[in-house]
Amino acid sequence: MDSHSLHVLCLAGGRLGSGFAARRALVRWLRGLHRFRMRIVYDVEVPDDRPLAFYSAVVLYLPPNRVTDATAAALDDYVVGGGALLSIHTAAAADEVSAFAALLGGRCLAREEGVAFTVQHAGEPLAAFTQGFPALPAFSLFDELHIHEYDAENRVHYVTETESGAEPVAWSRSHGRGRVFYLSPGRRGSTLRNPSVRKILQYALTWAVGADQGS
Repeated sequence: MDSHSLHVLCLAGGRLGSGFAARRALVRWLRGLHRFRMRIVYDVEVPDDRPLAFYSAVVLYLPPNRVTDATAAALDDYVVGGGALLSIHTAAAADEVSAFAALLGGRCLAREEGVAFTVQHAGEPLAAFTQGFPALPAFSLFDELHIHEYDAENRVHYVTETESGAEPVAWSRSHGRGRVFYLSPGRRGSTLRNPSVRKILQYALTWAVGADQGS
């Protein structure tokens, strides 16, 4: 895929309110990714001025908002048709929208805010990681911890250990002709400024938009 064609839409919810520091950290980082042309929309609805198929990927970051039925349907059609979705800290948004839970490959069953936990590689890297991008060493975060119900066919890439066992922190999945990557933490700005988190997200975005390259 030609680098000049990599237009990315980021649905970032409102500018203010809970999650502002994390949203700002994410947006600043996204705008610094030279390979991608970022369009940031501070809304929960997909803009209708151009078709979603125009974009090589959609980045979704909507705390504390909920994904609407209309947005879930538009994103589902987009990914089924071959689009790429990078969804950050959004499993709680799937609680009441079953179509989004099916697209994401899971939902949040419980969450605890302000938890220190260690993220470690689960042993199955993304295909794009295998060429020059080895599994990252374990790293620590202080963030909201989600416990998930998730599709057994998801490819889990990073986990954290809980009293109930290994809990997914990042997974990927195919959906129709497209690709989905989900990262659970992201409530705090410190998480989205963490170098390891940013590496994971950049690798994931590269993997997702490379769907038509067979990577």
